[in-house]
Amino acid sequence: MLSRSHFPFRRLLLGVAFTVVIAACGGAEKAEIPAPPASLSLTGEAAVAGELADYLAIVPGSYQVTVLPNDLGSTGGYKLTAKVKVRFTKPKNLASSDDNSCCGPELVARLLDANGAPVTGFERLTDNIRRTELAGMMKRGTGEEWLTFSMQDSFFDKETANEQAAQWLKALQQAHKIGLVSSVSVADAAEKAEISATDAAAVMAQANAAIAAASGETTAASATWRTNVPPAAASSSMPGVWLPLR
Repeated sequence: MLSRSHFPFRRLLLGVAFTVVIAACGGAEKAEIPAPPASLSLTGEAAVAGELADYLAIVPGSYQVTVLPNDLGSTGGYKLTAKVKVRFTKPKNLASSDDNSCCGPELVARLLDANGAPVTGFERLTDNIRRTELAGMMKRGTGEEWLTFSMQDSFFDKETANEQAAQWLKALQQAHKIGLVSSVSVADAAEKAEISATDAAAVMAQANAAIAAASGETTAASATWRTNVPPAAASSSMPGVWLPLR
């Protein structure tokens, strides 16, 4: 039986064991990757590419792109953030989704080299604005707004993380300009094709007629419930509605 004089020794052993467990659970340290440049100064490419090119443009000037380390994965990586001033030149009505899940206008930023070509790996900095907000700006069609764009990259192979990070930073050095690409999601196809409600109703009527013809019935007959068929000659999955057996 241990005396009270052994208690400090027991506490020491428990402390060592606890430290070992914590170290094991915490995993190995992240691989070290090169420090990124604090920021880049890029020239705004005034003309916007894509479907909304006639409705907005980048305000001429220089724009700062901040480059910070992130803490993702087993190695970490980098995060780019750019703020760009956009000028809206004329109004455009566009449908949009409240939750950004389906439809509406979208802008992405991309880094360009001295010749205006996209820099590989930096073609898509996503906007941080809801589509409903951007649609509102498009509808107004005037004024200027600061919009924020960002992207993140991480290197998950610890053995090659340093090499990959060096290549990433080397590619980043090619960037001299920043541009925007615009698009309108697929859910706006009806609007872009200018299909009116009347046209849609006509298409639906044709579809109903085709279904009725395929079943050997007239359109008028298929548009009404038939309740006068004797139960002996019918089957039904709905009470009070009898359909003829085929």
